Amino acid sequence: SGGTPAFVDPGAWIVAALRERNVGIVARPGASCLGAMLALSGIEWRTKRANGFRFAFFLDAPPGSRVEGAFRALARRPEPLFVFLRLTRVERCLRVLHDVVGSRPVTMFFDLSKGRSAAFPLGDEVRTMTCARWLTILPTLPWKRISDVALMVGPAR
Repeated sequence: SGGTPAFVDPGAWIVAALRERNVGIVARPGASCLGAMLALSGIEWRTKRANGFRFAFFLDAPPGSRVEGAFRALARRPEPLFVFLRLTRVERCLRVLHDVVGSRPVTMFFDLSKGRSAAFPLGDEVRTMTCARWLTILPTLPWKRISDVALMVGPAR
């Protein structure tokens, strides 16, 4: 029908199955990459369990501040949380999330709509793992050739 899997049309199961098999999936964002992230998440949004999500920016706020407290409160909620952040804040965001979400899956979206190339070696890549695992592999990623990243904390089970 020309819709977007998991967002407009059913099809999250297809996206999830392909991602489990490491098959490349590309979604082209329109005015906002949020729609592409929703489609690439592999979450079926039209169920009683996952019929909504939260969206937040991870801001540069001092540890223990009201801003950080509000972010932690959002992350504690059971629905998925999509987070936009600066590259320089990825590690700190994952550390904050680790304390709150434990073993919930965290999906990272790299350079959506840029395509894979020498300039963007992770272009259009989507990876999912726990915060603890992300924190161990962060130093191995080619950060000098990544321009945009966003993440999604998966729903609580």
